[in-house]
Formats: sequence, structure tokens, C-alpha cells
Amino acid sequence: MTIDRKGRLSRRASSGHAATVFARNEATPLKPSHPQPIAIAWIHGLFGAPADWDATRAALALALTAAGMPSPQQTTIALPGHADAPGFAGISACDAGDDAGSGFADACAAVDAALLAAGAAEQRWLLCGYSMGGRLAMALAASCTADGRAALGSAAPRAPIAGVVPISAHPGLADAADRATRRAQDFARAARLATLGSEAFLAQWLALPLFAPACARFGAKALIAQRSGIDADAAAATCRALSLGWQPDLGAALAEFAIDGVVAPIAGALDPDYRAVLGALARRCGATLRVVDDAGHVLPLE
Repeated sequence: MTIDRKGRLSRRASSGHAATVFARNEATPLKPSHPQPIAIAWIHGLFGAPADWDATRAALALALTAAGMPSPQQTTIALPGHADAPGFAGISACDAGDDAGSGFADACAAVDAALLAAGAAEQRWLLCGYSMGGRLAMALAASCTADGRAALGSAAPRAPIAGVVPISAHPGLADAADRATRRAQDFARAARLATLGSEAFLAQWLALPLFAPACARFGAKALIAQRSGIDADAAAATCRALSLGWQPDLGAALAEFAIDGVVAPIAGALDPDYRAVLGALARRCGATLRVVDDAGHVLPLE
């Protein structure tokens, strides 16, 4: 997504990329003798909401229509503890060294159930996830492989997964010490969130350099107002349960998934850390990293 010279929001870059991914999946059915239609699931990030994708979904439908392609079924999935999705009861009682704190297996099962409820059995799903939602989408795709299931402690998804589009999302830390450090950081953030409440915490959160391009474009106050109604306790539990520190490096499992599926990462040009991380994932999967010009980390809005 980009902003034109008059400051208007444009989603041509991301919707065009989504159309390309859609076309590629249509050309590669799971079973050559049994083509299956594609459906798209959009998963938002921490402090986000399903409505974050409304404009992108509309832009994708227009892009596909303009390309003479049928518009697929699209559905949005809420992260645990957001919107009407159940949260992680009891996670707040765990500490950063307690394996019971990881909620990836439960979250993957919840997304899988939502996919089954949303679509017909013959549909294949393209999972498009931003930030934490992208990590969850990658975890579900990785769970299609034996190594991914072993690493995550998850079950094989029942919904057919055709591909994953990780948007500003990290595939996982390879070093155990780095994961432990990140868990401690995320548990400390979750404690501040529960103590301060969502509005005060978001003011601190958006001051991080990662969000500078979005704040410069939209203003921190507007972004805080958009998110201030979130349940702080539920979001804190999700922050602990789906910490990057619990997530193993999914690169090998995603490379295996990419043999028959699609891995199509997207990063903003103004987000160098995630450009590097997702560029490495793309190379590992034999894929191409799509970079959105003049955009930072918060691609659903930028």
C-alpha cells in the first residue's frame, strides 16, 4: 500500500500482489486431477481487528475483476483475545520459562476450526497474515509438515492450506537464548499493558522506531484512538501466549511446505529489519519478497 502525492491511501501494490498469488495458486491445485477453488483468510496483528482488512479486501476484488479473474471467497479471522475470539485463559499466570505459556498449538487449532466453519470442504485456503497474525498463518502452514508439527506441538490442519502470505511477520528465532530474551521482553510488555491499560500502553508502543512511518503518515493519536477500545487483559494474555520467544524458527518447515504450496512474503520498503528477515525466508523457500514502496511496518494501513 502506498500514499500518493496528494496524501490519498492507495492499495494498488498489495492488491496487485495478492492477485498474482491468487493466480499462481489457481494454476497449482493441491491435486492435479481435482482442482479446488481458492479462498482467502486475512488475520490481523496484535491490537488490530478484522476490519483492518476491509479496504484491502475490496481492492483485491477490484484487481481480480480488472484482470478478468473471479473474486474468491474472503474471510477475516480475529486473533485470540481480539474482537469476539476467545482469549488465553490462565496464560497470565505462566512465566516466561514455563512451556505451558505457549499458545501456538491452541491458536493454530482455533484458526483451523474457523477456516472449516467458513468454507466448503473442497476449498483451499491462502492465509494472509500481518505481524502476529502472519506468524500464526506461518505456524499453520508449517503444521502441514511433520517437522513443523513437532516444533510447534500442533496438529495437522484439517482445512487444506494452499499458501501463506506473511506480511511484516517474523518466521521465528533460531537461537534458544534469543527466544528466551524475547519471551522476557514480551512478558514485561504484557505486564505494562495490563497495568497501564490499552491507551497509555499504545502511546508507548507506537513510539517504537518500528512504527515511525505509520505515525508520521497517520498520526499517533489517530492510531491510538483506533485501537483504544481493546481489552488490555485479553491482549496481554495473547502477547504472552503468542510471543515470538515461544515460536521456533519455521524456515525449514516453510521451505518444505513451499515445495507444493506457496510462500509469498511482503515487507515495507521503510521496514529494513523485516525486509531482511523476510528476504531470507523468501530465498529459503525459493520465493520472491515483494516490497511495498513508501511503506513501513503497518502494511494493512499503509
